[in-house]
Amino acid sequence: MVATFSSSSKNTFSSHKLNVEAPRASWSVKEDYEKVEAEADTWDTYLGTLHRAIVEAPRASCSVQRDEEKVQAEADRWERQLQLALEDDCEDLVQLTIEEGRKYWNH
Repeated sequence: MVATFSSSSKNTFSSHKLNVEAPRASWSVKEDYEKVEAEADTWDTYLGTLHRAIVEAPRASCSVQRDEEKVQAEADRWERQLQLALEDDCEDLVQLTIEEGRKYWNH
């Protein structure tokens, strides 16, 4: 069986026993281009966002480190103040220091 394409129609497939029309494509080059272009725009936006995040990560890390150092310094200061109040056996100062600590840590 030899199959040939009919010259009368681009979408017709014939053989000596079979004459079947091929299904027409349900898409166009323009539609595909628009879909690909939209997908490329989405990926471009995603990659731009990712790039900015990578660039900003070291700055954010430094900021977090500075914040951590400030919090640690405040905790150390509060602990020294509480230790001094306990050593002086001053209950009012101990309570005041504890209250200050609670305000700071619970804000």
